[in-house]
Amino acid sequence: MLVDLHNHTYKSHDGFSTDKQIISACKKKGINAIAITEHDVPCRSNSKLYKENDIELIKGCEFTTNNGAHIIGLFISDRNLLDNSREGIIKHIKNQGGIIIMPHPWKKDSGYMAKYCEDDFLHNFDFIEMINGGWNSKEFENDILKIAKKYDIKMISSSDSHKCSHVGLCATRIITCKEFSVGQAKEILRLSKQHDFELLIDYTSLKLHGRKILRFQKTNVYQLLLKFLPNLLRRYIKLAKYNISNEKKSYKADYTIFKLP
Repeated sequence: MLVDLHNHTYKSHDGFSTDKQIISACKKKGINAIAITEHDVPCRSNSKLYKENDIELIKGCEFTTNNGAHIIGLFISDRNLLDNSREGIIKHIKNQGGIIIMPHPWKKDSGYMAKYCEDDFLHNFDFIEMINGGWNSKEFENDILKIAKKYDIKMISSSDSHKCSHVGLCATRIITCKEFSVGQAKEILRLSKQHDFELLIDYTSLKLHGRKILRFQKTNVYQLLLKFLPNLLRRYIKLAKYNISNEKKSYKADYTIFKLP
């Protein structure tokens, strides 16, 4: 069973993929279950459309705490938070029987561990991303392994896709699940142990199609020009660029198993 538990569609403020594009990518890569985790908005994707293609849609949300850290809740439908503190978000996910993921733990500006100190609150997390397609975790691998073992958090690999070409660049294989039917993902994820997982990376595709910041985008001139463009206009320009690019295409995967430190 192959899963990718962190993805965005065009309904996220920085996403571009359509559901049909994501389904196409899943079929090419052999992904059985995929989580759509929009930024601070509920997943509105059509489960029936995925099921017709023998793929389970896991509805989720990537919540932002009041100090900017990201926390993912899976198997949830209610986005209406009463409190966006870390406590409020965790309670909101647990009240729906959801699964809790810590994405890109030490990512600057949005990683949970970059915002909070280590404490017993970490016991609330079910999964932690050792691998994230949009964040290089290399210098933090030992730190992730340490807290995963200490707080009994399972380590996973996720693409954190925002475009079709990103889907499944990083994924998690559950080697103990030889046969899968749509609707089984939640039980399988809950019952699985770390030794049941293979953390996969498509290094070639990640290099060719992964997220990149172009050199000119880092210049002061470019950053200054952005300030004069309304956010909505910038969004339309990016969507138009995506729709004429190769980034809306998907590619077959050539996975390598990541060796835990």
